[in-house]
Amino acid sequence: QSIQDSENTEFNKALNENRQFLSAQGYSELISNSLTKKSFLIESYDLFPGEPIKMLNPLSEESSFLRNSGIPNLLKASALNLKREEQVRLFEIGKVYALNKEGPTSTIDPTIEKKVLTIVLSGKSEVKNWQNKIQRTADFYELKGVIENLPFYSNSQVSFKKVKDSELENRYFHPEASAWIVEKSKTVGLIGKIHPLIAKRYELPNNTFVAELFQDEQEVNRANRANKEKKTKKIKLPNNNPILERDLTADLDLASKKKKEEEEKIYFQFEQLKTLIERELKNLLSCELLEIFEAEENKQALSLRLSFQANEKLDGKAISKEIEALKEKIKGQFSFISFRE
Repeated sequence: QSIQDSENTEFNKALNENRQFLSAQGYSELISNSLTKKSFLIESYDLFPGEPIKMLNPLSEESSFLRNSGIPNLLKASALNLKREEQVRLFEIGKVYALNKEGPTSTIDPTIEKKVLTIVLSGKSEVKNWQNKIQRTADFYELKGVIENLPFYSNSQVSFKKVKDSELENRYFHPEASAWIVEKSKTVGLIGKIHPLIAKRYELPNNTFVAELFQDEQEVNRANRANKEKKTKKIKLPNNNPILERDLTADLDLASKKKKEEEEKIYFQFEQLKTLIERELKNLLSCELLEIFEAEENKQALSLRLSFQANEKLDGKAISKEIEALKEKIKGQFSFISFRE
């Protein structure tokens, strides 16, 4: 469900189109308080730099600051919803605030106020039923597709630029699974997987993805006008071929690795492995981590499930051949990884 802006301006019409589109995709709108507590601020927020604004006479500690991002409120709401549901899709359109780095002058406002769209996707991607025997988990590309098809971006030159670890000061986003949202060379947002430590803090699964985009009135008005001129898109018919699955078990020899940060290390090794698998297997639908278990001393094992969409050229034999070639490439690139037959 979504809330419509009553004021009939071109800007509000564009925002309402975004709301209607997200609601049609199964997202529910959240409306939260702009006042928050210190622990719900994102420190060194790269997308919206500037010192947080503290209230002079707050009613309580819970409302002592103006928020500088909508992400913490959405993560808290997602954690509550996931206790009752298998999937969470939420969004919020609201304002964020910060002190101006340039400082107040006669021509410069002491504060910065921006309207942003914040989206969170977590848990299962599809509800399991008699039609969907495979429950796919939420992933980066699902949220990326939503952003690409937002009404005021669908006819624009939107691209995604991978975030370098040195560029990301805040630790809400995973450094290896985040990207800047760029529209015609201008950075308009940030998308990515939340950091494992943040997921743990909010009691969320690791496959939780967020995006935050500026909703500048000038940009939305211009893009909305361009959107009216776009051509009708052709509808692509769904693929009715069966889903094929293959399970892999990879042994990681931890004795050959120098660092011993167990919990973080295994997770990041899986992310590296998943990135390579997704790059090499063009017909891959999903790569899911089923289990991490101790194989023997100084060894951990990752159990993976690969899902493929069959077609006229891709059958079980072709998939097996691709996986064998993939194993050889992985073993050549990661000397500490071996596969079980």
